[in-house]
Amino acid sequence: MSEALRLSGYREPLGLWVHGSSRIAEAPALRVREIAFSSRGDRVSGRVVLPADGAGPWPVVMVQTDAAATSREDLASLADGWALGDAALVSIDFPLHGARADQKLLSLLPGGDDAAPSWRRALADEFTRQAVVDLERTLDALAAFEWIDLDRVVFVGFGLGGRIGSAFCALDARIAAAALAPGPDGPATPRAAPDEWMPRIAPRPLLDLGADPPSPTAPAIRDFLATTVHAE
Repeated sequence: MSEALRLSGYREPLGLWVHGSSRIAEAPALRVREIAFSSRGDRVSGRVVLPADGAGPWPVVMVQTDAAATSREDLASLADGWALGDAALVSIDFPLHGARADQKLLSLLPGGDDAAPSWRRALADEFTRQAVVDLERTLDALAAFEWIDLDRVVFVGFGLGGRIGSAFCALDARIAAAALAPGPDGPATPRAAPDEWMPRIAPRPLLDLGADPPSPTAPAIRDFLATTVHAE
C-alpha cells in the first residue's frame, strides 16, 4: 500500500443495515436510527438523529468528537445547542472505539511520542487510513436514504475527530464546509496532520477552532453552522 493517505477508490458492497432505536428521554420528539455498513472488510457502527417532523431531505452534520464515539444522547444535545431543528446529525464509531472497541489494540496505538517502535507507528497509520475510509463510506451509506440531502453536508470534529476529519474533508469533495478543533487527545494520527490537510479544504468554508477545543456549542460553532448548513 502506498504511504499516501487517500480514499478507498472503490465501492465494495455496503451491506447497509438500519434500524430504529428507542427514543431519547431528554428529547423524545427526535427520531434515532442505528446504522451499520461495511468498510474495507470491517463493520462500521453509527447513529443518526433526525428532526422531529418532516420527511426530508435534510442537510447533514457529521460529528466526530475527541472520544471518537458520539452517543445518540450527545447528538440530541448538540442538535438542541446548535438550534438545528431541520438537520440530521450523524456520528460513527472510529476503529477500536465504541461498538468496535478493542482495548488491547487501542492500548498499542502510540500517542504523540515519535520514539514509538516502527510497528506501533504502522498500526497508527492503518488506524488513520481505516478511519478516513470509514467516513467516506458513511457518506456512501447516507446516499441510500431519500431523507438525506448529500448536497449539504457539514463536518464538525473535535480532538481525534478533528485530526481525522482534517484529512477526510480535504479528500472528499462532498463535504461542503467544516469546523475543526484538532486537539492533542487520543492516539497519534501521523498521516492526518491538520497543518498539512486543513489548507487543502479551501475554497470550501473552514472554521479553524485551534488545538484547544472549545465547548461544542460555543457561539462561533453555532453561528458557523447556521450559515453553512442552510447554504444553497
